[in-house]
Amino acid sequence: MNIQLSPGLLNEQQLAIRWQISPKTLRNLRVSGGSVRFVRVAGGRSVRYRMDDVVAWEEAHAVQSTSQQGAR
Repeated sequence: MNIQLSPGLLNEQQLAIRWQISPKTLRNLRVSGGSVRFVRVAGGRSVRYRMDDVVAWEEAHAVQSTSQQGAR
């Protein structure tokens, strides 16, 4: 299924595919506060992720070796 959104937004499924994790894992990260910022839409039942926020989060958590802690 190919769902088109605004160019700057990803839905949960699209971000899960980008990060190669399950949507459930992404929801768990969102609940625990361990993921990228998100926007609630449709009365708060759906979320969207701004591409700028996703890229910034990925950059902030980039490491060069397994012994490095990601920036948190």
